Amino acid sequence: MTGAIAEVAADAVALVAAGHLGTCAAPGCVLLFLRDRPNREWCGNSCGNRVRVARHYDRRKHAASDGETV
Repeated sequence: MTGAIAEVAADAVALVAAGHLGTCAAPGCVLLFLRDRPNREWCGNSCGNRVRVARHYDRRKHAASDGETV
C-alpha cells in the first residue's frame, strides 16, 4: 500500500515538473487538471464559461459607464 502511494506521488511530481499539471485560472477555483493542450487555462467548461461571462459583463458595464450604446 505504501509503495502504491509513493508511486502516485512520484507520478504527480513528474507531471508538475514537466508542466503537464495546471491550476485552474478561474477566480475562486482551486482545482488542478492535466493539460491536454498547451493553451488550456481552466479545469472544465463551467469555469471557462464563468470567466467568459464575467469578462463580457465587465466590457458591457464599462461601455455603459463611458456613455456608449450597448
